[in-house]
Amino acid sequence: MINTKKMSLSHVVSAVDNRPIFYGGRIVALTQHPDYFHIGADRELQYALQAFWKQDQGVATTDAELRSWLMARYPRQVPHLKRDQRFQPAWAPLLASVAEACEQGRKPALIGPLTLLWLSDVQGDQVDRLDLLEHLLPVYGEIFGRLAARGVEWIQIDEPILALDLLLAWSNAFERAYHILQYSPLKKLIGLYHGDLRPNLGVAALLPVAGLHLDSVTEPELLAPVFDRLPVYKVLSLGECDTHSGWHQESLLEARARFGENLMVADQFAA
Repeated sequence: MINTKKMSLSHVVSAVDNRPIFYGGRIVALTQHPDYFHIGADRELQYALQAFWKQDQGVATTDAELRSWLMARYPRQVPHLKRDQRFQPAWAPLLASVAEACEQGRKPALIGPLTLLWLSDVQGDQVDRLDLLEHLLPVYGEIFGRLAARGVEWIQIDEPILALDLLLAWSNAFERAYHILQYSPLKKLIGLYHGDLRPNLGVAALLPVAGLHLDSVTEPELLAPVFDRLPVYKVLSLGECDTHSGWHQESLLEARARFGENLMVADQFAA
């Protein structure tokens, strides 16, 4: 199994480190501009989305159900953007979250660019949220570059909307975005909160990333298509498995046989 040993906090800048950094030949300050939307301060949004997919409606849902649920229960977590929105890393909470994850031996995680835009409420008539992607991707590249310079190796990019039936424009946007991000540092895992990738498995399996992370797998039929479609040279990372169903051990044995050292599993299932 891939080594996920803990990293020292000395490898990651702490939240109180306000030194400027160099990125792309220019100085990047850690102070935040109030007119920018800040990327990386998304822990509460992650919790909200995880809560949705742990409920029954998260197993087979529509985009309208997710958006309505989020707006009703977590209205403050819905990103509100403008037509000409600009973005900036939220360095303090982002670096604090990364430091905590590395100290605990976990992969740092943040909401991915497509999920962020998909969940957003954009002001203005006839505004295509995907038009903001070109302004958003360089910020993710900036984040990955700085984390790599500080010794971070892996990043989990959560794109739970891959479990939804997406329009073709969004499926194409995934391919475009991650073909751009593949040239930025860090080994990247695409993360889902529920293991049902079937609506977009073909897209997810072939993205130019290191592998896939399935946070919660509750049914064996959700894993079989992943075993068949995900190239064995990529990493398959599994989070929670249903230990009461009796099928998980057999599935893990099959996963080990297929992916070998490219299989990551949660500690409680590593034996």
